[in-house]
Amino acid sequence: MKACKSCLVMYILVAAMTAGCGEKDEKLGAVVVSNGGGSVAYTVETKTAQFLMRDGERVGGEYEKVGMPVFSPDGSSLAIVVTEGGKRQVMIDGNPAGRKRSGIGLPVWHPDSKSLAYVAWTGKKFVIVNGEAEQAEKYDAALAPVFSPDGKSLAIVIEVNGERMLKVNGAQMGDALPVAENGRFTRPIFSPDGSSVAYVVRDQGKVLLMRDGHPTGEECNGVGQPVFSPDGSLLVWAELTQSGWVLVKDGIHGDAAYSHMGTPVFSPDGKSLAVSVVKNSKRVMLRDGSQIGGTCRETGQPIFSPDSRQIAFMACEDKWFVVKDGVRLPGDYDRPSVLESSPDGRQIVFAGVRDRKVERVVLSW
Repeated sequence: MKACKSCLVMYILVAAMTAGCGEKDEKLGAVVVSNGGGSVAYTVETKTAQFLMRDGERVGGEYEKVGMPVFSPDGSSLAIVVTEGGKRQVMIDGNPAGRKRSGIGLPVWHPDSKSLAYVAWTGKKFVIVNGEAEQAEKYDAALAPVFSPDGKSLAIVIEVNGERMLKVNGAQMGDALPVAENGRFTRPIFSPDGSSVAYVVRDQGKVLLMRDGHPTGEECNGVGQPVFSPDGSLLVWAELTQSGWVLVKDGIHGDAAYSHMGTPVFSPDGKSLAVSVVKNSKRVMLRDGSQIGGTCRETGQPIFSPDSRQIAFMACEDKWFVVKDGVRLPGDYDRPSVLESSPDGRQIVFAGVRDRKVERVVLSW
């Protein structure tokens, strides 16, 4: 893959892993950035404890275990689940949020960034905690909740009395599936305006893509995560056929088939579509069916520039690096975050580990 030597690249060091948090027995965990890339968070593990860092400063205390950091949509707050004394608790900016429980799933922020929801359990029963309120219903199992973009709806896949089902704002959507027959649901996804919800079900070995409780097509062998276009008019997904994985747009199957296909990503104007596929045992990125850049071992999720003209993604051979419009940019990293566009739309921002240091990296679009 061709490397770019003239691209403007600015490296901003946010946390040199020395001075008390860079001992050889310390390990870096997950690295995440806020929306727009303005803030970086990551976890650190020592021989005796784990703790959370944000922009080079420790957040909260030390715990037996810390989970994946989750930024609020506006980037102002940071949530994490910690474990201490065999109990789990949600922490927001280092402060307790809710009581300790036997188990807590990954928290999900409300779009207004003022509250979050999560699945909690004690013993064999699961409950949904939304903000400061715990729902009265108890379940045998539950997946992480999903908010609609407008924040008016909350969807959750639950298991109760031997059946799995999807509920939206407490009301069942579509049919329930027997647990004994291995009936399964994926986490749902809302349309941009929150009026429609899509999800995948597996029933007796067959897979169906559902929209608002109704099948969108015929049974098949596999379906990837569905994606709505920015205006909500188009639903796209990867589907496993006898020939391999193909891209499907509102029920119309593409001609090209691949041995694997990732989740499609729309450009902001909805006119372009990018997807990672495996071709001849190597992974490549496609934009509207055309290959962008060379082959690699792995790829991250692509992003488009705000004007939809350019595309960038992380790629990996031995190390991770950025590819912009098919050109490899300087720099190699471990455990990079997702790519973000800066609020002014002029830069690509991400964080990664290099030489045991966490760096916030800014690239020009």
